[in-house]
Order: sequence, then C-alpha cells, then structure tokens
Amino acid sequence: MIQNILISNHFDGNLIWEKTPGFRRNKQRINTEAAELLDRAGHRQWNGEPYTLRAVFRLRARVGMQGHLARRQAQLRARGYVTAGELAKQLGRSAWSVKALGRQGRLLCAPIKTGGQSTAMYKLPPGVSANDYAPAPVMRPGAGSPNNGG
Repeated sequence: MIQNILISNHFDGNLIWEKTPGFRRNKQRINTEAAELLDRAGHRQWNGEPYTLRAVFRLRARVGMQGHLARRQAQLRARGYVTAGELAKQLGRSAWSVKALGRQGRLLCAPIKTGGQSTAMYKLPPGVSANDYAPAPVMRPGAGSPNNGG
C-alpha cells in the first residue's frame, strides 16, 4: 500500500511536469504530497510519528525507486552516452579533458541537472572515431623539441 502511494504520487508529479507548460518539477513538493497522502491513509513511521519529507525520501530509496539522476543516466546510456571517466578510458585521456572537449562542442554532451548538483554524459559525434581524439605525443627534452634547438 505504501509503495503504491509513493509510485502513484511519483508518476503523478512527472505527469504534471510533462503536461503543464512552464511548470518546474519540484521533488520536495512531490515528496511532501506523498507524506500527506501516507498520513491521510493512516500510515505512520516505525515510531508512530507521521511521515516527513525526509522519511519519504528514505522510504523511496529503500523500496528501490530510482531518482531523477539514475533514470536520466539509464535513458542516456540507451542512446550511447557514457560518463566522462568511461569515455576518457576509451580515448586514453583524462576525465577532465573529456569534459573540456564537451564544453568546446567537440563531443556530444547531455547535461543532467539534479537539485544542487550537475553532471553530464558524453558521446562521440557520428562519423568520428576515438583515434581522432588521441592525445598528442609528449615531447621530451633532447628528443628534437623546438625548445632545445634540436
């Protein structure tokens, strides 16, 4: 019963957000509404107290409901996007340089905003191979670099 209330409230919140122009989804509002629904249905926490925003958040995590970040990452993975660290391993570069290439527009970048934090997932543009992003060779002193007059 509790899980049904959480799931229906969770999807109702998404539905409102998708169908109402200019409406910003607010997780706090959705969780607050879920707490009110649980209280109206007569459900209480283990200690007999009514559900709070924090209790609903923990309950959603315990029953395995994915948050926005996990859902969005799964959607993007299905479209071929990977994290900066994963793409960095493929390209033989650092995660920092992958993020820089994304900011420069040389990689496809899908930002994910969740509450106070922001992250992104990346993908190579169509028709581009990982070899096109190979790091430049490191010039060592005495190996003919322009700085040593060689």
